[in-house]
Amino acid sequence: MMTRPGPFALALVLLLASTFAIMAQGANDPAGFGRLAQQADDQVNVTADNLEITEDDNTALFTGNVTITQGTMQMLAQRVDVLYGEGGPSDLVEFTASGGRVHMTMDGQTIDGDRAVYNFAQRILIFTGNVVVKNASGTVNADRLVIDTRAGTSSFSGGPAQGGRVTSTFTPANQ
Repeated sequence: MMTRPGPFALALVLLLASTFAIMAQGANDPAGFGRLAQQADDQVNVTADNLEITEDDNTALFTGNVTITQGTMQMLAQRVDVLYGEGGPSDLVEFTASGGRVHMTMDGQTIDGDRAVYNFAQRILIFTGNVVVKNASGTVNADRLVIDTRAGTSSFSGGPAQGGRVTSTFTPANQ
């Protein structure tokens, strides 16, 4: 059953703010997004053309030009599905950003992919589908990027678009 966004919708937006605080705990993220930890207390803003909440399914759906910002981090997607547990919005299980290219930027580095999924229990962010990570020193292309925010590790793997391989180009620093 669909309900009208009201106090529950506001609680969900505030809950998404805690999403990035949780994601921010991996300060040594080799993919270059370690500053999330430094910005964990910054205000989070979520905008979208639409918000639908289905309480019977414990889901919420942001659609149309979804923008999530916190500090210098920004994530853009056309669709963000949120799944929460029986405890309501404070019991987040997972969110999925999709609907075309998902774009995340922070401090001059970007990640683009067809889909991004964040699992709250494991604190793992996974980008899939033609993933491209760019910064001033290089570019990595892969089919899948797994960022473990607890361990501070990143793992890339190839897929059909890359001939099953991960490709990268790096620019050596001037000495």
